[in-house]
Amino acid sequence: MEKLKFETRKHFFRRDELPSPLSEAAENVGRVMVDGYRMGTCFVASLDDRKFLVSALHCFLERQNKALTEGWAVFPSGDNFLVKPQWVLPPPSTAPDLDLLVSEVKRTGSIRPFRLSESHLPMIGQRVTLLGYPLSHLYSPEAENGAVASFGVIDDLTPSVTSGDDIWMYVKVENGSSGSPVLDENNKVLGVLVHTVEPGRGGVNQSANIRRKSQKMNYVSVATSLNILSTIKDFG
Repeated sequence: MEKLKFETRKHFFRRDELPSPLSEAAENVGRVMVDGYRMGTCFVASLDDRKFLVSALHCFLERQNKALTEGWAVFPSGDNFLVKPQWVLPPPSTAPDLDLLVSEVKRTGSIRPFRLSESHLPMIGQRVTLLGYPLSHLYSPEAENGAVASFGVIDDLTPSVTSGDDIWMYVKVENGSSGSPVLDENNKVLGVLVHTVEPGRGGVNQSANIRRKSQKMNYVSVATSLNILSTIKDFG
């Protein structure tokens, strides 16, 4: 598996190319659809006996006026459900501009929720997995069978003025990857991908730009599992 992850120039791996249990996890990642458009990625996380849909907030914005709107979470299992603005939990007051959507769901059908990582202190250099629906794979036949995986490395841990504590990492992403769960080595959620970052801005390490270009990677910001937990505990 180490060779598959880090000794190849390939960036995305289909579910049938992944080992168990990662291949099974890919079946439990959904797509966000708003007004008939596929806007990004989503997943279900569990906390105690409760279940929550998690994604990037901007995946549920109207294309024209950018207002929060209702959308559908569409899963390979066929267990699809509606998400309405009034069901979305507001972000903590410490991070009012957090690009994170959390909405409680009462039923999940055959979807197996992800567990949030117990570790709120990810390590620089830690290897992680993203499961999502990047644009190049979004309309392929494989998209109906589950998300594709990409692999990355945590590069920095930086407090952010607008979104709480961020994980900065480099990994290959495309449009459609927003909302992807970021998994640790035990397939537990470290966070959710919210946006790409331009190295050298906002305190981001400029040396990341060299790595990004040499490896054809993107530098991205991840809202941590602590952000998710804070949202649930403050307003859930």
